[in-house]
Amino acid sequence: MKNIFIFTLLVVFVMNFIVALDVTSIDCTQIKTMISDDIVGIKLPDQVPFTDEILNLHLDDKLIASILLVNKTVSDISCDINRTGTYNVYVASSLFEESYDGEINPINFYNEKKASGQIKIVGIGVSRKVKLGFINIGLKIAGWFGN
Repeated sequence: MKNIFIFTLLVVFVMNFIVALDVTSIDCTQIKTMISDDIVGIKLPDQVPFTDEILNLHLDDKLIASILLVNKTVSDISCDINRTGTYNVYVASSLFEESYDGEINPINFYNEKKASGQIKIVGIGVSRKVKLGFINIGLKIAGWFGN
């Protein structure tokens, strides 16, 4: 079950990398050039329920990038909002101001940050919202039994 949230950790990793670059002084094209080699080609585990998706990533409600997943693999990063996106992912910059010591349980991490509003994933369209609702319920229940 922990592998299911590698997807969220991937998003958090991308956002953390972007925040470390100080996005106020760098434009999106430079960010794309810097992180593209590290992100493009990453394959998500089979347990992650996302196959062919377009994720519009936002940092403090500002669009940072769109990530295209094809066959569970990150295939492209774009600087423009993708109007056919399947999920909008919002991350608060305050998430990156915290220090994390020791091992992080990804399910509990996601549940805590979702509850605090530091991470928010919104499905675009009814089917994506329903799918995300089931995933969130499953992760909430899994968090009760996890360490």
